[in-house]
Amino acid sequence: MANDLAFVIGTSRADGNTRRVLDHVNLQFKAPIFDLAALDISCFDYEARNLTDDFIPTIESLQAFSTIGFVSPMYWYTVSAQMKTFIDRLSDLLGPRKDLGRKLRGKNTFLLATGNTEKQITPGMEEVIKRTSDYMGMSYRGAYYAHIKVDLAPDSGTLRDATEFVRRVLPT
Repeated sequence: MANDLAFVIGTSRADGNTRRVLDHVNLQFKAPIFDLAALDISCFDYEARNLTDDFIPTIESLQAFSTIGFVSPMYWYTVSAQMKTFIDRLSDLLGPRKDLGRKLRGKNTFLLATGNTEKQITPGMEEVIKRTSDYMGMSYRGAYYAHIKVDLAPDSGTLRDATEFVRRVLPT
């Protein structure tokens, strides 16, 4: 169900390959998109001096959805800096906001990744999302990697396969 799905995208290029793939996929699902580049989410701080930025409100909004799709280009064989910062901030949900962390348990996650230099996703990129999901008590449902052969021009087969992947990983 589209109202049970949200996407969290972390990319440096607002209209790049990753956003183009996500926008095509989301024509089918019409799910909310949380664009990390448009949010003020700072790096993890052991003293929790940043709990007033956009991270906690974003997590509170994500509570409404049973499935969260993490969307990122593959930069240097792993997730983007924006996505890594978001993941690092999940540590806030183990300490000062444990109440919100507990509410993530049982949610479904998946990774939708793009890249144009590597032909397939690296194990390390997928592992970041899988292990984070496992640690937070969420059910990781898999990854799809869209290899973009021509920059800013994802081919129709890739777009179709990405959409079908999301359809398959959504709970019935």
